[in-house]
Amino acid sequence: MLLNVSGLLWVENPHVDHLAYRQTMLGIIDGLESRGRSVTLFDHVLGNGALDNDSYASGQINEARAEMLPVIAPRTIDEVRASTASARLVIGARMHASLNALSTGTPAIPLAYSRKFAPLFEPLGWNHTVDLRHGSGHAERVLAASELDLDAQVETVLDNADRALERAVLALRNAL
Repeated sequence: MLLNVSGLLWVENPHVDHLAYRQTMLGIIDGLESRGRSVTLFDHVLGNGALDNDSYASGQINEARAEMLPVIAPRTIDEVRASTASARLVIGARMHASLNALSTGTPAIPLAYSRKFAPLFEPLGWNHTVDLRHGSGHAERVLAASELDLDAQVETVLDNADRALERAVLALRNAL
């Protein structure tokens, strides 16, 4: 199981309460481990040392733990896609981590922190986004979704994406 912890949300930010976000991430890790699931941290946004770098958040999590979690920090899009394709599930606080997972046929639980998530996932028929901006119990909702059989639903999403792409190509052909 890959867990993408966003460095952007780990520190003070205009999107969500960063302290609540930290508790959510730690609650997800604890909940998955208590269910016998292995967790690998998945750094999706890497950078020049800025605090919104996901590696910073992963490092903070591992510093606070007695037993360190493995970390994957892919450097290229091919490495990202290979990582998501090899996972059973991706829990992604970065929208593109979840999109990459779904596009490789791997179920994802997106953790929305902006209004951009719903218009991307809902038209594809993917309704497993947990919106971190509203309500509480986010870790519990993620853990409940992680127990669902999502594999068959990914096939539907891929079919929906293919149909939408075909319509877009046809519209572009007609416009030219």
